[in-house]
Amino acid sequence: MLSRFQNWLFTPVDNAGLVAFRVLYGLILAAEAFGALATGWVTKIFVKTEFTIGFIDFQWLADLLHGPIMYLYYAILGVLGLMIAFGYKYRLATLGFFVMWWAVYLSQKSHYNNHYYLMVVLTGLMFFIDCNRFFSIDSKQGKVEKSNQSPRWNYFIIIALLLIVYTYASINKIYPDWLEGRTIPFWFKDKADYLIIGPVLQNETVQWCVIYGGILFDGLIIPALIWKRTRWLAVAASIFFHIFNSIVFQIGVFPYMMIATLVLFLRPEDIRKRIFKKSEAGIKPRDFSVNKPVFWTIMVFLLINIILPVRHHFIKGDVFYTEEGHRMSWRMMLRSKRGNGRLKIVDLKTNKDIIYPIKNHLRPHQYKALITQPDMVYSMVQKMKTHLAKDGYDSVAIYWGVTMSLNRGSFHEIIPDTVNLAKVEWNHFRHNEWILSPPKKP
Repeated sequence: MLSRFQNWLFTPVDNAGLVAFRVLYGLILAAEAFGALATGWVTKIFVKTEFTIGFIDFQWLADLLHGPIMYLYYAILGVLGLMIAFGYKYRLATLGFFVMWWAVYLSQKSHYNNHYYLMVVLTGLMFFIDCNRFFSIDSKQGKVEKSNQSPRWNYFIIIALLLIVYTYASINKIYPDWLEGRTIPFWFKDKADYLIIGPVLQNETVQWCVIYGGILFDGLIIPALIWKRTRWLAVAASIFFHIFNSIVFQIGVFPYMMIATLVLFLRPEDIRKRIFKKSEAGIKPRDFSVNKPVFWTIMVFLLINIILPVRHHFIKGDVFYTEEGHRMSWRMMLRSKRGNGRLKIVDLKTNKDIIYPIKNHLRPHQYKALITQPDMVYSMVQKMKTHLAKDGYDSVAIYWGVTMSLNRGSFHEIIPDTVNLAKVEWNHFRHNEWILSPPKKP
């Protein structure tokens, strides 16, 4: 059985779908980078901020990727995206974008979005995939051997990743607040002034269709795209679903990135016939023998991506409040949070309070994100310790009591104001006991 599966993965197949995806995906990466510059997003997040808050242990990277240099940084990302699209120095371009985007991802949490992480993983995968064997500058210049075939695993690995993403997106919606309609109605209420669709979104029937339709779509879309009998219906449903999300939720390039993946499910022969009519023909077929190291690398990669999204089940506490295990878990569009904080800093040498105008150091979007995410509170405390030490306060106690409301419900204490956060250590793999969850309902 395993041997047959290995042989199937290394069977030569037409690579027209991969090439089409490379072109679309590269253009989307370029649009993400240049769009961030054009809309002022880079200015808001990286330039007009005193500092950005990065992942724990990566604050040094957040300090490095900050200020006007980020205009050049994002311009380079945009150029790398175009290089991927046109297949110019493809391996270098994908590696460059992967490293630079991974650094951006780790350097700021205030605007965390699942599609940022998906772009990291997809771009990393594409470095290993034959997407530039034709219809590329590399192939025209003879930098790579021209071919209209790739091993089947090139398709399989991306489709398997998409199956993981969509499946967890569906499973994660099966929780009380989503099923009982405590999220979508609030979000749609804020969009009542949208032209034409605003009033439609206030309709209760439409809201329930979105609530349960979202679960069904995420859970069924990949199998429906794979099965020939439902493929075109699934393509139409996917385009509608993602365009709807783009218009209503305005979540950047993510919907269009997912639409671009549809070419991987279409018959490569049809793509070649309709899009690449003048592409190289008559190329000698390639023979792909089973490569066991590659096979087991694929299996390990998929296993890691299956395990990561469930890790919060093995961590004490409610992930909606603690945020431990939330990221990289495809927990998309599940909740809205509000928080309040009470900050107190004491100079341990004099036992006197120190005034620290926290909101003077943060932009509104940073404070809003920080006050509902304990790991960001911890990161901010480390930043405050550095600032205070420079001002001569090298021995301080920092108490930051935080209460939070999930989906506009009651406020609950998630960080007690009795914990000296300046002394606690962050545990990456176990629950941090100073982060609280609300008592479970009887």
